[in-house]
Amino acid sequence: MDKLPQDVEPGCLTLVYTPKAAAMLVVKSASARQDPSPSPTCITVQRVNWHIPNSKGYWTLNGPNVYPIFFRNSLSLSVVLFSSITSTATAPIAVLWSGFVPAVSKVWPELRATCGIDQSCPVCHGYEFALDDNMAIKRQWSLECTLPSRREAPFSTTEEEAKLRSLQEELLSLVRNRYERINARRGDIGMKREDVDKLVGDYNEAIFKNR
Repeated sequence: MDKLPQDVEPGCLTLVYTPKAAAMLVVKSASARQDPSPSPTCITVQRVNWHIPNSKGYWTLNGPNVYPIFFRNSLSLSVVLFSSITSTATAPIAVLWSGFVPAVSKVWPELRATCGIDQSCPVCHGYEFALDDNMAIKRQWSLECTLPSRREAPFSTTEEEAKLRSLQEELLSLVRNRYERINARRGDIGMKREDVDKLVGDYNEAIFKNR
């Protein structure tokens, strides 16, 4: 590769990777765009090392919000440029780990979380965001525990049926609010948004089918 697919400036994050290896780079310096010199533009980069220490939020990147732009060439070398937007820079980490951050449940056992669609990852979304989502999950679980077992006799009165439908509406509203909040956060950091309607529909099917 002889050039990057777009201009960069100090602070930009660049992920360079092949199918077998990846390196996160931060631009330390770059030739000014208005530089009239005919010589090729030069940039200086520094490798960003990452690891998972046994402490909360230690290695979450601080800096600009980012959106990935992918570029590939015939040698299967890929570059992802993360353009500065506003506030946080967690999307590069998600891309670096192919959408699945390892050891989340081990490092943050209090969250009982994983890096997945239906829970907030403390790496991808931030620890405080994941902590708030964990509280919402506990509220969801507490409501689910009040549901009658499928092995129990079906509701025999209109009042009991109405209570079940009211509980169903409350749970579906809570689940939708959670997924919409996660989706908004994913959009803020440049990650792919999920189909909230499908997620809520799948939940409704799993929890309330045959009730």
